[in-house]
Amino acid sequence: MINVITPQRAYNNKVCKYLVILIILIIPLTYKFLVSEVKANTSDLVSMALEAEMLIKNKQYKEAANLYYKIAKKKKDEDTALRATRIAGLANDFNLMLTASDLWLKYAKDKKLVHHVRISIYSKLEKIKPAAKEAIKILKLSNDRDKFALVYDTLLSIKPIHAEEIFKYIFERYSNGYLASFYYTQLLVFNGNYENAIDVLKNVKDEGDFKKEKEYRWYFLEAKAFYELGKTEEALRVLRGSLDLFPENKAINDFYVEILVDEKLYKDAIGHYRFMVGKKIISFKDIDVAKNISRIHIELEDYESANSFIDALKNKNFAEYSLLKVMLFIKQKKINKAKNVFSQIEINSSEYIESFFYIVEFLVENKGYQLSNSFFQKEITKEHNTNSMLRLYLIMSETLFSNDKFIEARNITNNGLEIFLKNERLLYMRALAEEKLGNLKGLEKDLKTIIESDPNNANALNALGYTWAENNINLDQAEKYISKALELEPHEPAIMDSMGWILYKKNKYLESEKYIRRAYARNKDPEIIKHLIIVLIELDKIEEAKHIFKKHKESVSKYEDIIQMQNILK
Repeated sequence: MINVITPQRAYNNKVCKYLVILIILIIPLTYKFLVSEVKANTSDLVSMALEAEMLIKNKQYKEAANLYYKIAKKKKDEDTALRATRIAGLANDFNLMLTASDLWLKYAKDKKLVHHVRISIYSKLEKIKPAAKEAIKILKLSNDRDKFALVYDTLLSIKPIHAEEIFKYIFERYSNGYLASFYYTQLLVFNGNYENAIDVLKNVKDEGDFKKEKEYRWYFLEAKAFYELGKTEEALRVLRGSLDLFPENKAINDFYVEILVDEKLYKDAIGHYRFMVGKKIISFKDIDVAKNISRIHIELEDYESANSFIDALKNKNFAEYSLLKVMLFIKQKKINKAKNVFSQIEINSSEYIESFFYIVEFLVENKGYQLSNSFFQKEITKEHNTNSMLRLYLIMSETLFSNDKFIEARNITNNGLEIFLKNERLLYMRALAEEKLGNLKGLEKDLKTIIESDPNNANALNALGYTWAENNINLDQAEKYISKALELEPHEPAIMDSMGWILYKKNKYLESEKYIRRAYARNKDPEIIKHLIIVLIELDKIEEAKHIFKKHKESVSKYEDIIQMQNILK
């Protein structure tokens, strides 16, 4: 059976993400290289091994890696060659790592494992064709029916662009292979290359294996690709067709109703929930189902139906019942009733935090800063645990920021930082406020503080790099920061967009387009849309730019860049 890894699941699956890198880069240094295992009859190898282990203990990995490679060449066994490869990885010396892996491959019993690792090494060295050849070797050595899945899992640990190029090479070689086509399609969808995914699917549908297997996962991937491209009707058509074939498949049903809710087709969503109950896929007695249907009825302003489902939760899950009551009263603009229910929710619980957000959001948007701040100040006097208190400060500052109250947002973060000294999330929030207030030095100071404390903070790296790009300063350093952020979070649309934008600023328009398209496929944020329109115009793809502008006119017309392009976009 094919093991589908949906984009969200793969993104959250750390085991998958670091499958190969784990083998090499983060094996705990508690491994002891026993001198007794140095079977050579020379004291030189013994002393070299001891010296190398001392260097490792002192985190002098570069020197240790070179020493271990010398040992591995003389010792000629798998364990030592593996050790040399690992230490070269810790030293981030990928050329030496590759050379050491040559020895490991020579002596290894399981050569497939070494080839998997070498894919990752070649990716680090930006050598795609040799990496693809390693993947082909794995496929030739493996008799496993699902051998393409093993290569797919390895590719999820490297840069998405590299993974796609490598699997394209595999796909071209095994284009008639049902599973090769499937995993290539899945990788394209995972990487946001939806149009190519649909093209592959069109060709596969005529093949005998496709008709014979009738795998629901193909329909899931096709619907996902159409939906992410903004072709909602096409996505729903595909899902309806798959429901004719797999009426009781929960993944297809769940995705179908998810799209209906996202598109605010609430009546259709309620109808499909009833269909799922009729097929005994779900039950209205299930707490999660009752929660979801309650929320839909609240959005429909069908308060009587919402109440019937909410009341059914009272004795099953009082906290969830209270949260839904808060949502209901907020929707009805009955803020005092919402506050009364909120006061009964146990502080520090997730329901308390979510209810707090809904009330603060309503107060900021409808009653102004003074009343929302009074409510906030009252809540922070209660006995919260550390995490809960921090969440209150973050929610309050983020809500103010979202409503263009940048001075107030900065004040809240300042107060929070008096309690949570140098907290990265508060510093990041204050940096965003400083940027909106035109204080570039303040933004740089806070983001650099975060990066000094946590060099792998992708949000801070991206924010600082993007800000420099926007201001046309420090472009080379900006690209380095954004590249590192993208390596840490390769599927984050905001970072993809930043990479595209820095490339645009450096006049690399074709490369820029690739990144911004991927970002746009995953997130229709107005800033990303604006960037895509600008890049398309630069590449003389005027008709597509017009189409995207027309589709998102309401959200992007406020930007000065777009206003200046109105004559082109008419």
